[in-house]
Amino acid sequence: MSAQPLPQLHLPSLRKREQRPRARILALVDADAAFAAAIARPLVVLSLLVAGLFAVLPPAAFLASAHRGDGVESVLRDELRKSGRFDKIPVDKRDQVMGLMVTGTAIALPLGAVAKRWLALLVCAGVCVALLRGTRPQLTLARAVAVAVVGAAPLYVHDVVAALTFCAFDLHSIDPQNPVASNPSAWLFAGKATRSALAVFLRGFDFFELWGCAWIAVGLTRAAGGRTQVPVVVVFGAHFLSMALGTAGAAAGGAS
Repeated sequence: MSAQPLPQLHLPSLRKREQRPRARILALVDADAAFAAAIARPLVVLSLLVAGLFAVLPPAAFLASAHRGDGVESVLRDELRKSGRFDKIPVDKRDQVMGLMVTGTAIALPLGAVAKRWLALLVCAGVCVALLRGTRPQLTLARAVAVAVVGAAPLYVHDVVAALTFCAFDLHSIDPQNPVASNPSAWLFAGKATRSALAVFLRGFDFFELWGCAWIAVGLTRAAGGRTQVPVVVVFGAHFLSMALGTAGAAAGGAS
């Protein structure tokens, strides 16, 4: 039995769909058009800038809300108490440590959020391109990154909801590390228990994160021409590996 030819990308039709006004912005409404637009015209740099802009919204809202309230230091003290690390800081060094943490938080939170988002998108796209290079030459790195950014649209919704939550509620009444109640950890745990290994593990089953993983995998599959499970394995594999590392870190922190 002769092998059937793999489906090819029809660039003229993709470019026709890409001409729809702001196709990428309508990703949540018409994902097919958004993926087609990204494949026909990747716009990698602009796409990554948009992904980074959404990623920085929650930490920016957190810092702004903290400054309007009791200050970042007060929130950090609460977080340290929940994790059990506050009492381990020598009393005579607490003011110095808290001062350094406030400064570090103001810098690390936004930069870390952007770096984490970019790293996740680039790793998933790059690994898929590397694994499919020989059989799917149409899957270029530019196309892979572009469709990954479009597929991450559910994460941008989470970013907006998290930012609004930080602005609307007292930071002492919510969990700054898990502000959106869209995962089992937010439903089952409160207070110090939110830092346990089980709570961190269950946080990985966040509705928006799983939705985003699914859409990124769909986008990469379409950019590769379809009929491959590599993007699904790569994207969800990366997500579950991240969950495992986070859980191991929480377990090690709780044991120390």
